[in-house]
Amino acid sequence: MSTFATSLQILLDAHPRWDLSAQAARTWAALLSDVSPALLHSAAIDLARYSKFPPTPAEWRERAEALAGRGTAASLTPGEAWDEMYRNRHARHSGPVAWSSAAVQQAARVVRWDDHDWLADQLPTIRAQFERAYVGIQAKGAAIARAHDALEFAPQVEALMGARPLLPRVNHKPENDR
Repeated sequence: MSTFATSLQILLDAHPRWDLSAQAARTWAALLSDVSPALLHSAAIDLARYSKFPPTPAEWRERAEALAGRGTAASLTPGEAWDEMYRNRHARHSGPVAWSSAAVQQAARVVRWDDHDWLADQLPTIRAQFERAYVGIQAKGAAIARAHDALEFAPQVEALMGARPLLPRVNHKPENDR
């Protein structure tokens, strides 16, 4: 049986220059305590294989959710997402509904998936609105992921460039303000 420690050790071994303190490891364990150890282990192996940089707890969680088939990274086609939302719409009275990703759930909210007064002749329009929202939400998530990747990479580039910072600092003041 895999534990958090063995999963974290996989990531530490894959990124030998990563210096993670014992306190930080305890914090990570607490942040990821709701994810099954087996899923964390699989995600750690996947991250070690395919990630160039050490992950954040959020990235580790996202990879675990993607491997479980319910994360934002596990994307459905717009048609598959519509089918899921439509199934959930009809099953909402028989118990809790399950969403495969936050993107599907957010797109469902856009079209008021739990409204009772959808008319049959409105379905094509509602479906088009849902699919457009779903594609937009996915694109936004991908853009955010790319931005996070760039921000993680920027300090390493700055270190290579020496004293000339690549990103403006919050506490940096222009020369004429000093």
